[in-house]
Amino acid sequence: PSLDAPSLLYQYKFKPSDSALTDPQRHVDRRRANKLKLRQQQDESRGAAMKNVQRALAGNFVIASAKLLAALSSGSSAMMSEFVHSVVDCGNQALLLVGLSASQNAPDRNHQYGYGK
Repeated sequence: PSLDAPSLLYQYKFKPSDSALTDPQRHVDRRRANKLKLRQQQDESRGAAMKNVQRALAGNFVIASAKLLAALSSGSSAMMSEFVHSVVDCGNQALLLVGLSASQNAPDRNHQYGYGK
């Protein structure tokens, strides 16, 4: 017998022991538990991402400060351009923080799946 998808689709028969047929409430409860678990995982992931971006922002701020001091003390235009580059990186990370916080908004009429998807 071949194992192509259409033939497998028609071979399956429902059994009386299928949980969706014998206990519909069990099926609903399992779906709710899976949704809750997914939401918790998303919240943990978003929290970890926020902390990582905040750490990177703090690190880039320290680096930008050091580059500014080096540029002012040496008069090097290359170091000044490195300072500007670090400031732009800080701006990028600030935008990431804004996006991460905006993605936590609950679903509404215009965004049925929420803002994080």
